[in-house]
Amino acid sequence: MTQPSVILATASYDHTIRFWEAKSGRCYRTIQYPDSQVNRLEITPDKRFLAAAGNPHIRLFDVNSNSPHPVISYDSHTSNVMAVGFQCDGNWMYSGSEDGTVKIWDLRTATCQREYESRAAVNTVVLHPNQKELISGDQNGNIRVWDLAANSCSCELVPEVDTAVRSLTVMWDGSMVVAANNRGTCYVWRLLKGTQTMTYFEPLHKLQAHDGYILKCLLSPEFCDPNRYLATASSDHTVKIWNVDGFTLERVLTGHQRWVWDCVFSVDGAYLITASSDTTARLWAMSNGETIRMYQGHHKATAYEPKRKPVLLTVTSHLHPPSVLLDLRRRRSAARPLPSLKYAGGSTAAPREKKSKHETRNLNMSSTIGGSLSVEFGCLRKHEVRRLSTRQGSGRMLSIRASVVSSPDTLELSKANAKQAEKMVRVGVLGASGYTGAEIVRLLANHPHFGITLMTADRKAGQSIGSVFPHLITQDLPNMVAVKDADFSNVDAVFCCLPHGTTQEIIKGLPKGLKIVDLSADFRLRDINEYEEWYGLPHKAPELQKEAVYGLTEVLRGEIQNARLVANPGCYPTSIQLPLIPLIKAHLIELRNIIIDAKSGVSGAGRGAKEAHLYTEIAEGLHSYGITKHRHVPEIEQGLSDASNSKITVSFTPHLMPMSRGMQSTIYVEMAPGVNTDDLYEHLNNTYQAEEFVRLLEKGVVPHTRHVRGSNYCLMNVFQDRIPGRAIIISVIDNLVKGASGQALQNLNLMMGFPEDTGLQYQPLFP
Repeated sequence: MTQPSVILATASYDHTIRFWEAKSGRCYRTIQYPDSQVNRLEITPDKRFLAAAGNPHIRLFDVNSNSPHPVISYDSHTSNVMAVGFQCDGNWMYSGSEDGTVKIWDLRTATCQREYESRAAVNTVVLHPNQKELISGDQNGNIRVWDLAANSCSCELVPEVDTAVRSLTVMWDGSMVVAANNRGTCYVWRLLKGTQTMTYFEPLHKLQAHDGYILKCLLSPEFCDPNRYLATASSDHTVKIWNVDGFTLERVLTGHQRWVWDCVFSVDGAYLITASSDTTARLWAMSNGETIRMYQGHHKATAYEPKRKPVLLTVTSHLHPPSVLLDLRRRRSAARPLPSLKYAGGSTAAPREKKSKHETRNLNMSSTIGGSLSVEFGCLRKHEVRRLSTRQGSGRMLSIRASVVSSPDTLELSKANAKQAEKMVRVGVLGASGYTGAEIVRLLANHPHFGITLMTADRKAGQSIGSVFPHLITQDLPNMVAVKDADFSNVDAVFCCLPHGTTQEIIKGLPKGLKIVDLSADFRLRDINEYEEWYGLPHKAPELQKEAVYGLTEVLRGEIQNARLVANPGCYPTSIQLPLIPLIKAHLIELRNIIIDAKSGVSGAGRGAKEAHLYTEIAEGLHSYGITKHRHVPEIEQGLSDASNSKITVSFTPHLMPMSRGMQSTIYVEMAPGVNTDDLYEHLNNTYQAEEFVRLLEKGVVPHTRHVRGSNYCLMNVFQDRIPGRAIIISVIDNLVKGASGQALQNLNLMMGFPEDTGLQYQPLFP
C-alpha cells in the first residue's frame, strides 16, 4: 500500500492509533494500542518513529511500517505516563508519570538510565533548549529543575502550594519559562545562565489569564516575527493570546464548546491549532483570530481531567487523554536503525549547543477532541516547511504535525485491519433465559466484533431464544443448552449471568484461555469470610477470588483491561459508587454519616417467580426490603473504603418500585469544612466531563429514571440540603444496563481491546 507524503496520526481513548490521508480523510493504517488509552504522542526528531505514552508503558512504533506491533516498549513506570519527548538529536528520550517520577531512557535498550523522584504525580515535563536540564511540574504545585550533568535537582519552585502545575513551556532560546496551574494563573520567570550548567529563575510576571483551569500554555516559536506570544488554553472554552512584551491580551479565540486542552503554533507563528473536548480541532489565523479550518473526528471526548478542586489536597488522576498528531512534511523513505545512544563523556545526558537558525524547536501539544487530541509542530528544517493548500490567511509557510480525528464509522480501514476486523470474538452467554442474559443478547445484536456461539439455560435447554423472548426472535442464534452440555471449544469469552452460589464451580471448570465477566456476586467481595457471612454460602473458588478484578469501569479501567476474570458490580453499588468515589478521593465529603435511600425496578430482583413480585403485590405501592442486611452493603462499603484508605460504614435502605426497570439512589452526605455544593458539582464535572456514559446534569436539573431507560448512562446531580453543611446527590441508572449487562459489555470490550462503548451507543427510550 502506498502511503501518503503527509502523515496524520491520531490516538484516542478507544485504544487505537490511526494514520490518515490528510486530504481524503481515509484511514490507511490502524494500530491497536495493547494496554490502555494513549496519553501522549511524540515523533522522533528523524521522523521515523512514533512514541505513544499510555498506562503505564511507552511504546515506539515505526511510522513507515504497516506492522501493528511496537518496535520497542519502555516499561518501568507504574502509572499513567503524562509526558514524553526526545533530545533534539534523538539520542535519548525523557518521560514523566503519575507515579511521581521523571525518567531518561536509552532508546535502543529500553532501559531507564536516570530516574528522578518528584514525590507527586508529574503532569508536565519540558527539556531546556540547552539540552542539559529537564523541568517538571507536578500535582502538588512543585516545579523542579533536574540538572542532567549533576544528576540532581538543582532548583525547586512552589508558585502556589497544593495547586497543580498543569503545563510548562520554555522560550525557544532558553530565555523564559512559563508555568500554568489549576487556578488559571501563569507564572513567568526569566532564565539566567549561572555557573557551570545551572540555570537561575528570576521572577518576571504573574498573569491571571483565566478563571478556570489552564490546561496548556505555549510560547511562540523562533520564527515568529516580530512579536513573541504566549497562548493559554483553558477549561473556560477559550484560548487567549498574550503579547510577551508586557503580557497584554492580544485576542481571545472563541468557538470551542467545551474545554480546550491544547494548542500549538506553526513554525512561523502565523497559525495556531487548538483541540477541545467538543470533539473538534481548529486552525486559527493569528492575524485576525478567525477559524480557517475545523477538524471533526472522534465521537467520544476523552481527556486528562484534573480530579480535584484546585484548593484541596492532591488526588492522583486515573483518566487520561489519547493524543493526536499530524506531521505535514516529506516522509523519509530510507529505513535506518535506531541511533546509537552514546552520550558525551559517558553521561546519559548529551550536552547540546544551540541549534542553528535554520532549524525549528520541537514543540508538542496534546489535547482532547473527541478521543484526545495531541497536535505537534516542529523539528523541521526551514526548507522542509510546506504550504497549506488553503489561500486564506497570510499565505505564509505552515508546518504542522497536528491532530485531527474522523468518525471511525465513515472511514475505510486498511486491508490488513479490515481482515482483522472480520474475525469475530465468539461469545458464550451462561444463563441466557434470565433478565441480564436476555439484555446481553439484545445489546450484542448490533455489536460489530462479538458474535454469540453458545447460550445456556438449564430449564430452557433445547429452546430457541425467540421462543423464550419473542422480542429477540429475529436474531439468528444457537438454541439454548444445559450448562453441563456446553461446548466451550468455539468460545473466546463468556458472560456468566447465573445466580450467586452457582457460578464458582462452573467458572473453575472453564478453559483457562477464556475471558470471563461474571454478573453474579460470587467474586465481588475480596474477603471470603465477608462473602460467606452476607450470602450464607461457602465460597468454593477462593483461588479465583484472588484473580478476579472488580469491574466498576470508570474507576478501574487499567485493571479491567488486563484481567481474565471480571466481577461485574451490582446495580446499587454502581449507582452509589460512581458519584461518591471521586468526592471521597478528593476529601470533599466526610466519611461518616453517609445515608443512602435507593429505589429499584422489579427486574432488579431477577426473573424467578416470587410471591413478593406478583403484580398485585407490587402495583400501586412501594416498600422497603433488606433493611440493614441487603447483600450489596459490603460491596458498597468495600469500594468506598478503598477510595478513602479507611473503613467506611454506610446507612443503606433499598426500596422496590412498581416499574420494570430503573434505579435511583438519593445520597445524603456531610461536606468537609469549607466545602460547598458548588465544589462538589465542579469536581464531579471535572471527573466525568470526558466520560461517555457518566454525565452530570446542568445545575438544578433533577435526574429521572426515564431519562436512562434502555441505555448505559448514569446521570447525576448535586443539591444543597436544608441542613447546613450537608448535600444531596441523586444518581439514576437503568439497573439492567449500566447496573448489569451494559457495564458487563463495557468491561468485555476493554478486556478484548475494543472501544468500550462498542455496541452500547443506544439512546435512552422516551417516553
